Amino acid sequence: MIKGHVTPAETAKVQQAIDYIQKNYTTDISLDGLVEEVRLDRKVFRQIFKELTGTTVHAYLVDVRMSRAKEDLANWDLSIDQVAHRNGFRSQSHFTKKFRQLMGIAPNGFRLQLIHSKAHVVEPPQLTSA
Repeated sequence: MIKGHVTPAETAKVQQAIDYIQKNYTTDISLDGLVEEVRLDRKVFRQIFKELTGTTVHAYLVDVRMSRAKEDLANWDLSIDQVAHRNGFRSQSHFTKKFRQLMGIAPNGFRLQLIHSKAHVVEPPQLTSA
């Protein structure tokens, strides 16, 4: 990689890593595992990933996990602990801390906001035939 210029092959490797993260976000994904998967030098991979995505590998992984966790929080059949583990977090406490840090609210508070916002959705009036 020449600074500021990413080759098509390098772009393909980053896309391969993104695809891998999207499919395996529930598992323990490490930077070393990703560079092994895409067969790139660790330093080069980190640089081109950041250049192409605007974020670090770790931040991207956390973002994917949080997006999926927010979807799962809408399902009241799942406990917060289940949501955490289903989305690749090793513990509920780590998930809750990270969620609060990124979202500004605890997972349970987020759930309550979802319910509250759904309760205040006003359905349009139905036309009745006379």
